Amino acid sequence: MTHPYEPPRTLARARTERGEIALRRRGTGTGAVHELIVNGTFAMDSAEVESERALAEALLPASTILLGGLGLGFTAARLLESDLSDLVIAEIEEPLIEWAHQGLTEQLAGVGADPRTTLLHTDVSALLTEPGRSFDAIGLDVDNGPDFLIHAGNAELYEPDLLTAAVAALNPGGVLAIWCQQRSDDLAERLARLGETDLIEVAVERDGHHIDYAIHRVHRSAGKGQNGTMTENDPTTEYRIEHDTMGEVRVPKNALWKAQTQRAVENFPISGTPIEPALIRALGLIKGAAAKANAELGVLDADVADAISAAAAEVAAGKYDAEFPIDVFQTGSGTSSNMNANEVISSLASDAGPSVHPNDDVNASQSSNDVFPSAIHIATTDSLINHLIPALRHLEESLQRKATEFAEVVKSGRTHLMDATPVTLGQEFGGYARQVQLGVERIEAALPRVAELPLGGTAVGTGINTPPGFAPKVIATIADETGLPLTEAKDHFEAQGARDGLVEASGVLRTIAVSLVKIANDLRWMGSGPRAGLGEIALPDLQPGSSIMPGKVNPVMCEATIQVGAQVIGNDAAVGFAGTTGNFELNVMLPMMARNVLESIRLLSAVSRLLADRCVDGITAHVEHCTHLAESSPSIVTPLNKYIGYENAAAVAKQALKENKKIRQVVVERGYVSDGLLTEEQLDTALDVLAMTRRPS
Repeated sequence: MTHPYEPPRTLARARTERGEIALRRRGTGTGAVHELIVNGTFAMDSAEVESERALAEALLPASTILLGGLGLGFTAARLLESDLSDLVIAEIEEPLIEWAHQGLTEQLAGVGADPRTTLLHTDVSALLTEPGRSFDAIGLDVDNGPDFLIHAGNAELYEPDLLTAAVAALNPGGVLAIWCQQRSDDLAERLARLGETDLIEVAVERDGHHIDYAIHRVHRSAGKGQNGTMTENDPTTEYRIEHDTMGEVRVPKNALWKAQTQRAVENFPISGTPIEPALIRALGLIKGAAAKANAELGVLDADVADAISAAAAEVAAGKYDAEFPIDVFQTGSGTSSNMNANEVISSLASDAGPSVHPNDDVNASQSSNDVFPSAIHIATTDSLINHLIPALRHLEESLQRKATEFAEVVKSGRTHLMDATPVTLGQEFGGYARQVQLGVERIEAALPRVAELPLGGTAVGTGINTPPGFAPKVIATIADETGLPLTEAKDHFEAQGARDGLVEASGVLRTIAVSLVKIANDLRWMGSGPRAGLGEIALPDLQPGSSIMPGKVNPVMCEATIQVGAQVIGNDAAVGFAGTTGNFELNVMLPMMARNVLESIRLLSAVSRLLADRCVDGITAHVEHCTHLAESSPSIVTPLNKYIGYENAAAVAKQALKENKKIRQVVVERGYVSDGLLTEEQLDTALDVLAMTRRPS
């Protein structure tokens, strides 16, 4: 027996400055499900709470816990099952706190009544930045994660500044756990800069779909704060005094950097984003190779050079990325980051034996003005060759496999988004594969300019303070260690005063982005539907597409690709402008250029593989539907031009469209066969849609 649909019952509704929030119940008794609706959008319900309880498990054991977001109370309820002493819950929506005190649901009632619970009507960010507060564990379940925000204003919770504040608010050995609708690589990368991280994935089945919720965690080391070092925000902080030519500077006691790095940290608290790890690696490679060359040329003693080389190798291996805290938006030459590398390597090398000076020894025969742009070009060359090109070839192969698979699938061609003469699905996928292949060829064509290094030009391109033979030795060493096709600049004044090679590389990345956006757009158009779209192909179902429309699935991988394309195109616009700022002997927008180019490569590399693996490989063709659309298109009248003329063919097309008839039927009815303009055999041959896709032999 079927039961009539019973609409949800609204238990409570309230309007706040952030919009409307409603608590509803579906069903009755033990089968009742409570759901939270925010601004008309489904936020959560009690039908499946495994991931909410998993967030609590990720925080335990702990005595004092801060929970950002009350929700329906399932995370808090699980925490209260433990022997914690204090649970502070920050909830920005005051009605939720009132409903908990009123006991509108069993879970909320239990949380509100427990004496260990403190319910605060506040934004959790205010508690994270409030001096004097500290917790053993902090859990954030304020939104759906950085990639699926319900409230755009919550984006700052996932940004470096507040993440840093959250870790600083932890007691030594504490843990920060963040619930997300799905894993976020960007969030994981940000947390990795703050301590040891791990990921907990919670697999659930919901509405017939498999979902992997994610809990990102970062563990604070005992006695340490952001970047794994003592910080000013940490009550356990201790400092040491360092000196430079401008005087004394307080530096966190355990930091490997020194005075100049600290000044830059204090001067540039802008984006919270440091330079890319690939750039740090390149700086390490240069410093190690320079030390060896300086020893061979008599500039450095062997023991000093060996200590520098060993320390630089560890920096290049990524062991000390957290010791590079300077914001990417800094001095335009990158001097701050070059000195950061000099100081960190100096500290590591001095710990190993001889006293090593950051300027006199680590920076010997060098200037920031030739080292930093050289590091950018090394990092870019490496990333292009070892990351982007393999990723693009992986995508090309995926597309080419589909081109072969769909070689005989006829479909309607489209120009101006209107019906055109037939093509095969395989021809379209072959075109996509060729676009990606040309992207690789464009990279390879630009590489000789990108791989040309200004190293050896020092301050202005003249090579002052550099011994003869220094640059060729350093570049040869790095090329040998990395296998990269690095060369010395043919003209050091061009190589230091301009960054045209990077501008060219960025332009290639923009072209690749444009290609990927075109491909992704075509795929989502062809997969549109399932009833009111083109419906020519089926894209893999990856995740639920709507918080309110059950069963809806969206082309999310195509949309992610398009967003990457937009970001890369924007990055290129900034790089292009930055290229104009090469005033006289030095460009002064180098860190931003490095950030944008390396980010573009990283994004394109990641999304190319994902598009191949999670989208293209799983595409299937709706063959019969494609054939039907091709044969129903009035454009297939085109081959009849040579028999009945353009104007008569146009009349046939219009009549077929108006009367919903096949082209063949209209041609016969209008008497073109009986009048002898063409035979039935010629008519059938002319209207063979597969034959129309073949190029004349």
